[in-house]
Amino acid sequence: VVEKLPITILAPANGQTVATNFVLYGSGTVNASVELTESNLPIGRTTVDSLHGWNMSVRGMTAGSKKLVATQTYADGSISQATVHVEVIQIAPLVIDYPGQDSIITDITPLLRGKGHPHSNLLAVRDGIAEHVATVDEKGDWAGQLPDEWFSYGENLLTISQSSEFDSSEVSVKFTISQSSC
Repeated sequence: VVEKLPITILAPANGQTVATNFVLYGSGTVNASVELTESNLPIGRTTVDSLHGWNMSVRGMTAGSKKLVATQTYADGSISQATVHVEVIQIAPLVIDYPGQDSIITDITPLLRGKGHPHSNLLAVRDGIAEHVATVDEKGDWAGQLPDEWFSYGENLLTISQSSEFDSSEVSVKFTISQSSC
């Protein structure tokens, strides 16, 4: 006999701010079906696992206040519901403005510039070594330099990752450092 447990939403917490892509976690009755809706529109379905847990990835939700409802359907057709209210925000994408893609520059230690999500930390990684580049300011702008030995004359590939409390992403740019201004 399977015990009928009510469905719960464990995360995100009620009132929490989330990005447009996030994961919901909850608990319920083993093997029960769970449907997630927002404004009565289906977002997805999953099944409660053998440890009474369930999770669902939500992708591409529009920004704004949302009421998400998880409905669990038991084997006998009866249901239980749980609701969570979240504030969905749009994460500003990471952009490297300088140096530009396929550009040719002459400075071996260029001042890197771009845009990103406010208060995100930016890291460059090369050969397994991470180096802090900058923190995005409240307007979404950033600028920073890497150590002198980071780049070399010739073709370079710069990959920067952005991480915030909501999301992480990375972007790369290929550019050339020339020894002359000709």
